[in-house]
Amino acid sequence: MRDELLAWLRSKNPNLTQDPLDHDDLIESRLIDSLDFLEFIYLLEELSGEDLVWPLIPPVSLRDNISTDEITPAYICYYYDETLGEFPYLGLKAGAEFPVTRGSVKAGDFVCSVSGKRRGKGSSREQSPYAEMCAGVRLVITPTAEIQLRQVLPQVSTGPSCLHSKCIGNERTSVAQLRP
Repeated sequence: MRDELLAWLRSKNPNLTQDPLDHDDLIESRLIDSLDFLEFIYLLEELSGEDLVWPLIPPVSLRDNISTDEITPAYICYYYDETLGEFPYLGLKAGAEFPVTRGSVKAGDFVCSVSGKRRGKGSSREQSPYAEMCAGVRLVITPTAEIQLRQVLPQVSTGPSCLHSKCIGNERTSVAQLRP
């Protein structure tokens, strides 16, 4: 199994000179990104011949009820081009703060956005998935996408793919096609 893991990690990092398994944290050391992580999990399951026991992974509290107003506030919706990539999540409020600033999502090189239930509630606007796509987000994972978001995503055919419980069920989904 070690040889297969090394080969996979080296295929993702061709300029790597040291043993990648010497790193304590493959994500923190930037050897794998968020899409690579999903591939890595699938590889571990494939090599071990069994599903990973998810309760071993520390639980994370995800934000529920993210509205399109939080993804793309109305005041930036007069943009209609790639400029929208500077603005995703500007309406997201954490306590009394608005922690996301213009350009920060794009500068962060995020390729995946994960949320709790009812993502995309509120007004239906094409700017939300388009802003995420223009910022580099290629995959949105949520247990339930609201009907507004499910209706808009097919219209924005180049926008992020949305994986939610109703469309992936228990099937494996390849993330390779999500790479830009």
